[in-house]
Amino acid sequence: MDLTYRYLRKNIASNLRMGVASASCVNFTVPFFAVIAAKFGATNTDYALLNSVPALMTILATLPASALIGRFRSQKRIAAGIMIASRLSFVLMALLPYFHFQQVRTLIVLVGLYTAANTVSAVSWQAILGELIPIQYRNKVVAQRNVYSNFIGMGVVLLAGWYIDHYSFPLGYQTAYVLGAVCGLVECYYFLRFRIPSEDAALAASSSAASAVSIGVEGAEPPRATARERLKAFTNTFRFQAGRDFYLFCTAAMIFTFAWMMAWPVFSKVKVELLHATNMEISIDTVASAIGSLIGFRVWLRVADRKGNGLAIFLATMGVACNPIMWFWASSMQAVYVIDLMGAFVTAGYTQALFNRQLEILPAPSRQKAIAFYTTLSQLSAIFAPILGMRLYEWLEFRGIMYISIAGRVVGSLCFLLILAPTVVRWASGPAASRKSSGPGLS
Repeated sequence: MDLTYRYLRKNIASNLRMGVASASCVNFTVPFFAVIAAKFGATNTDYALLNSVPALMTILATLPASALIGRFRSQKRIAAGIMIASRLSFVLMALLPYFHFQQVRTLIVLVGLYTAANTVSAVSWQAILGELIPIQYRNKVVAQRNVYSNFIGMGVVLLAGWYIDHYSFPLGYQTAYVLGAVCGLVECYYFLRFRIPSEDAALAASSSAASAVSIGVEGAEPPRATARERLKAFTNTFRFQAGRDFYLFCTAAMIFTFAWMMAWPVFSKVKVELLHATNMEISIDTVASAIGSLIGFRVWLRVADRKGNGLAIFLATMGVACNPIMWFWASSMQAVYVIDLMGAFVTAGYTQALFNRQLEILPAPSRQKAIAFYTTLSQLSAIFAPILGMRLYEWLEFRGIMYISIAGRVVGSLCFLLILAPTVVRWASGPAASRKSSGPGLS
């Protein structure tokens, strides 16, 4: 029996439990970043940096770390170590009130370190999942994990919001962040329980090779690599095989992501400073988003199964493009709940179809490096888009930045549709498609 199918049931169970633990970890901590920054006296620049600095750190870490992880036989353990480090950063955030200088900037740096490490481990998880779950089960397994994760996350974020408001600052948020770190360690435990067929096969092969060497010529040493050979081996760690379809996909995603992320710090500022949202209201808003995602994952799964992930991305991104229009009538947090619920519904379709589409168009040997390359590109948008968004907000005020974000999102959505056109598909998959291309400028 194929090892993939032999381990399938256990891997699906571990993936589901890991998702629940991950949702608990995230919902104890991440929704309250902006509220805590406001407590520490954040400025407009700080709100922008809270989005941009994590993206910059992610760019610096993701591609090199993923390339180096790919050189090791047991990638799972290395990725788990990085995952543990990212979760323990919440403990450092809990200690911030004891810092008597630069609390906001220290928070931004810690959020950046968490985001970068979390992205590296997530890239490894995505690449591993492509091997663990056969394509005919993948959409259903990913959707099931998303549904359970969002359901559990709703309860966790409500508990966290109530607890943080119920107890005086900073005790409430410190307790929530420590609990988030504990849930993160549980997540790492289930990640380590994955049975990866390629790693098991490689381990068996290495054991056989070691036995063969032990009965061979004793004292023989392998020849040392030259400096040129070592340099070539290092540059090869960044290379991956991908065709034109992947690079067209990345281009469309870059355009859409930039326009999408421009408005993020503006939304955070509106909620926290203009609408004066409490921690409990932020929790309710997160629950509203989770409900939207919960419904969205199931609906968009059917759309993707019937129409394909490519068309599902276009339809979902067009919905995301229209969502900022509703913010023109956001005069209270009650209105924001409805807006974010509907926004989460379409965002769920985008993120789910985007992930599955990547696994479809990428060859298995290059999957981890290519996903890391895409993640790096998307984080370039995350660096500059929030800063530009806040600058435009200061110059053009709320309606101006919303119109610009809507227009950019529509263009990005149409790009996702364009790359599905038969002529473009034939060009991307033709003999000229560079399946031997070498990723980020290292050919």
